[in-house]
Amino acid sequence: MNEKNSLYIISLFILVFFCAILISKENYEKNDIFGLWQGNNHSELIYFKFNNDYSCDIWIVDETTKNENIYSGNFEVNFLKTPKTLSIRNIPQFDHPLHTIIEFLNKDLIKMGSFSPRWKLRPISFDPISSIKIKKISY
Repeated sequence: MNEKNSLYIISLFILVFFCAILISKENYEKNDIFGLWQGNNHSELIYFKFNNDYSCDIWIVDETTKNENIYSGNFEVNFLKTPKTLSIRNIPQFDHPLHTIIEFLNKDLIKMGSFSPRWKLRPISFDPISSIKIKKISY
């Protein structure tokens, strides 16, 4: 085998290796969104439950008054965008969807931006004041 063919085979191997890593990371994150997540936003305890059928539930509990609000809808995540986008639609309590951005910090921790009622107004970066971190508490 000559040097040119060897270089071609090594280059092809490296390309396949990096493609495999990207594909496995994408599938890892797609499957990892499912489950029950918990976070805090000022004096509110927030739970997100992302189901395998792409339905979701959001519980917001005011830690001071113990008032609880529950919202349900259907979610969609675009893992190809950077940052990843999350939209929750068909929420009976609202006449609009909710749009935000997310970033997986690890398999059990997500940073989430503030929600917007219009996708064009969704944040494009994370604001340290309005962003929250949610931790997976159940699969």
